[in-house]
Amino acid sequence: MLIVWPRSAMLYLVMTIGVLFLIPGLISMISYLTRNRKQHSSQQFPIEAAGSCLLGLILILAPGFFVGTLMYL
Repeated sequence: MLIVWPRSAMLYLVMTIGVLFLIPGLISMISYLTRNRKQHSSQQFPIEAAGSCLLGLILILAPGFFVGTLMYL
């Protein structure tokens, strides 16, 4: 697939990496929101999980932008 359709393969690879960022972020956010608030009242909001979800969504929704940005670096 990489040889026949290099552009499509690159975009699908970036989208797959986006899914790999999104899944752990969602799991962490869901576990934060469903925690027992009485036992874990001092637990702070998971900034890393929100960042992982945001990066995953950007990679999934706009893979061409991400690939184009990396071409300049």
